[in-house]
Amino acid sequence: MSDRSDPSWPRCVGDRARQRTAGGRRLRGVVRTVAMAAAVGLLVPAPPARATTEAERTEALRELQDGNRLFDAGDYVAALARFESAYAKVPSPKLFFNFGQVHRRLGRTVEALSFYERYVAETPNPPAKLRAEAQQRIGELQKLVATIEIRSDAAGH
Repeated sequence: MSDRSDPSWPRCVGDRARQRTAGGRRLRGVVRTVAMAAAVGLLVPAPPARATTEAERTEALRELQDGNRLFDAGDYVAALARFESAYAKVPSPKLFFNFGQVHRRLGRTVEALSFYERYVAETPNPPAKLRAEAQQRIGELQKLVATIEIRSDAAGH
């Protein structure tokens, strides 16, 4: 469900600041980090108000792994709870794919569609296989969701 092969999940933009120049200065890495953060900030929601601790990242990864096991076992409600807990600790858009999968299996078509669309739109450089699957699911689910178009002749309404 998630990109389990990515050992650094979840990543943060600040990781680039640790790169050092030959003189031991971090200026180049910091400049890159600030530029990257500014560019990414235009495309994705703002990060949480506080920094994520290493303990929270570890716990979020554990929740994600538990959620994946529960999903594979068919316990979708419990898997959703684990994914939500992981997201609360580390709000990574990578989890939108997991949310889409769970909601689809629970028959929550509108929610599943919304999460797959968010995964495609908000996850920077998602694995090609997951992006393709999300796009396929979007196409399937759009056929199942009704839309209503409302028109009014009244001005200003």
